[in-house]
Amino acid sequence: MQRFTSFRRNMSERTTHNELQKNDDDEPQFEGVIFHDGKCVIHWCTAVKSISAFDTFEDMITIHGHPEYGTEIIFHDGPVPAAWLDAVATYKRSEHSMSRVRAFEAAVDPRLLNGEVDGR
Repeated sequence: MQRFTSFRRNMSERTTHNELQKNDDDEPQFEGVIFHDGKCVIHWCTAVKSISAFDTFEDMITIHGHPEYGTEIIFHDGPVPAAWLDAVATYKRSEHSMSRVRAFEAAVDPRLLNGEVDGR
């Protein structure tokens, strides 16, 4: 059995969830286990608590992984599953991720938006 805890570090920025559906950025959103047969269960740590079961960890992260929300999953027992590493790597290569990087860079130096300086 492998235990994990999931944090969404930028949930405070999201307007799609209310105070019953999200915790502060430094508090876990959910915690879970991956059983020896691959099944995965998560327990929501938000104000409205629930438990969700999935056939696989991969199924769970397909629904609740959200690297684009700044999700960080800390694994307490054993190595980080390849499925999570792949999900994060895929997000980092995505256009959405790159547009967030460009938006951040533009906030730091607005001339980047106009192509006045080479930010790379």
